[in-house]
Order: sequence, then structure tokens, then C-alpha cells
Amino acid sequence: VPGAVLGPNALGAGGAFSFPGVTANLFGSLTYNATGLVCTALQGSGLPCSATRDLSENNPVTFDNVAGTVTSASRVVTLVSNIDQTTPLDPSNPSLGTVRIFGTIRGSVSVPVPCAGDANSDGAVGLADIAVIIQGWGNTGFPRISGDLSEDGAVGLPDIAQVIQNWGHTCP
Repeated sequence: VPGAVLGPNALGAGGAFSFPGVTANLFGSLTYNATGLVCTALQGSGLPCSATRDLSENNPVTFDNVAGTVTSASRVVTLVSNIDQTTPLDPSNPSLGTVRIFGTIRGSVSVPVPCAGDANSDGAVGLADIAVIIQGWGNTGFPRISGDLSEDGAVGLPDIAQVIQNWGHTCP
């Protein structure tokens, strides 16, 4: 389901990961120009030999496997994943043929330097951070949950204490 949390999933050697059965929403377009037998088959199914299709019309899709690597250097986390999926050209008529979608997805994010007491990550320790802790008060779980500044798996007194100890501090 798009937006669903995957994992946790252990990383292998070199930061390798693999998730089977990943559901995603596609966007963009696919332009095709068929000739010969393929064109004849398309026309026989009421489709044109040349067209542009909106990929979002077939959402959601499920990828058999999404694999790649995660690396981290100098507080920059990079994810690289190779997608290779074959899907019917026309889902309502799979005997028409298939289209192969392949490519590489690459993304990087800079991880900010942690700031003690800054529960809402706005760069300053103050009233808004107390509000985050009150909202999550009593919640437990791993990995770290919102408001768990002490990273003990629970939102409570140690987290309030961290805000009070750093009150008024501005983070870099």
C-alpha cells in the first residue's frame, strides 16, 4: 500500500537491502509506437499503434522486488535502488504483451546534527518542544518515537528534563 512503512529490514554487506512485494503509485507517461504484428495485435484489441499512456491510470502497482544499497558518509545518507519490472501493456488484456520498466532511483539526504532538547527539530529549544513531549506523553516503542529525546523507548520525565536543561538554546 503506498505510504505504508516497510521493515525494519536488516542491511546486508555494503548496506544492501531487499524488499519483496513493494506497492507503489506510478506517475508520468509512456509513449509507444508499434509496428508489424504488435501493431496488428493492438488494433485487434481496440488500441492504437501509437499513443501516450498516463502511467497513473494503473495505480497502484506491485513490484516483485525492490533492492538497492544505503550508504552514509559525513552525515549524508544515500539510497540507490534499481527497479526492473515487467507489466502488461494493457492490464485488462494481458495477452497483448508486456512493457518493461527499469531504471535507477538515487536519493540523498543530509542528516542534521542532533540538538539536545529540540523535540520538534526547529533549531531552538522552547515551548514548542514541550508541546511535542506532552502530545506523545506515555507513548512507547522503537525505533525512536516523536518526543523521545532520551531514546529510551518512552516519552516521559527524562525527555522533559532534557528540554528544561537546554531551555533557550539555539541549535546550529
